[in-house]
Amino acid sequence: ASPQRAAPRQAPPSPRFRHGNGSTIGFAAATTEAADAWHAAGLASGGVTCEEPPGVREGGMGPLYLAYLRDPSGNKICALVRV
Repeated sequence: ASPQRAAPRQAPPSPRFRHGNGSTIGFAAATTEAADAWHAAGLASGGVTCEEPPGVREGGMGPLYLAYLRDPSGNKICALVRV
C-alpha cells in the first residue's frame, strides 16, 4: 500500500484581500427616505451594518447622505443622496 498524502493547508486570506477593503460600490438614491429603505432592506436580507448609521457626512464633494452596509458576500455597498 502506498502512503497517503495530506492535502496542503491554505492560510486564511490576508485582510488586505478581503471584500471592500478600500473600495465601495455606491448607488444613487432619489431621497434620504429611499436610502433608508434600501439600507433596511439590505439588513433584512442578511447584510450587516458598517461605518456609522445612515446620515449626512461632509466630504470633498460636499454634503452627502450615506447609508453603508456589507452584503452577505462581504462587499461594502452604500446608497447616497447629494444634499
